[in-house]
Amino acid sequence: MKKLISYYLLTSSFGLLMSCGQSNDGSKDITTDNNSSVKSDVIIPIDTVIENRFAYLKEIKNLNSDIFIKADYVDYLTGQEAADAEWRDEAYFIDGKDTITNITDGYYISNVNPKLRTFKLKDKMSVEHIIDDDGVQEMTKPKKINLQQIETYIKNETLLFLYVKNGIIVRIDERFMP
Repeated sequence: MKKLISYYLLTSSFGLLMSCGQSNDGSKDITTDNNSSVKSDVIIPIDTVIENRFAYLKEIKNLNSDIFIKADYVDYLTGQEAADAEWRDEAYFIDGKDTITNITDGYYISNVNPKLRTFKLKDKMSVEHIIDDDGVQEMTKPKKINLQQIETYIKNETLLFLYVKNGIIVRIDERFMP
């Protein structure tokens, strides 16, 4: 009889513990569609900085119709700064016995810090400017920033200039690459 009571108490306790880990209110229901859209009460922490930097976009999340991106900051360098950074980062080509530098058309993109930063995109943004060295390249019409455009930037590894205010990207410019 004692064994039966012990068994009953053990299985009841185990069942109670298992039910504590489940929620019946549906708050943990997270669904994902093709656009990385997540509907939930999850809060995505953002890097609350105020700065303007060159970056590559690496990931995108759509949470309750807010768009969040992960960006990888880089340095876009020209002239002597580019040459110095190429040597520092060992970004040169050795052809037989010759060392060839400045193989990037007069610019160099340095990425010495792989840290990804998370930002929220301001609603209803568009890209309206192309940054270039000689002022020749122009954007004929603004590009609306939406999930598809962000995915294109990620896929094509487009270099962008981000304007961030309190963790929110308020403006994006494209960097023209020759």
